Amino acid sequence: VDDSRESIMCKKTALEESVKKCPNFRSGIFSLAICHLQLQNPQEAIRLLEEYHRQDPNDISVEYYLAELYYSRFDAPNACEAYARAETLARKKGHLPHALRQLKKTLSTHCR
Repeated sequence: VDDSRESIMCKKTALEESVKKCPNFRSGIFSLAICHLQLQNPQEAIRLLEEYHRQDPNDISVEYYLAELYYSRFDAPNACEAYARAETLARKKGHLPHALRQLKKTLSTHCR
């Protein structure tokens, strides 16, 4: 897959078929969400990431993406909630990545 729209669309179609056959294929769901982000469809990306979260609430990357996407759509309460989950997961591993620290600064006026 390259960065062309046509290539991303082909990948999206293949992933949709795979996820339809195996609805618990989490990495397929995540990859499909990323395809939707590349195609400028954040609402569908959020839906897919929420589905992934329901299957596995312990993936820091999913929580980070959800927080970023919610914030970009002016949904501060959900952004703060997703960020809090990501931070909790990161602290359990004893590491707070730079991207999470930056997101915390961005959300600081919206989260309590």
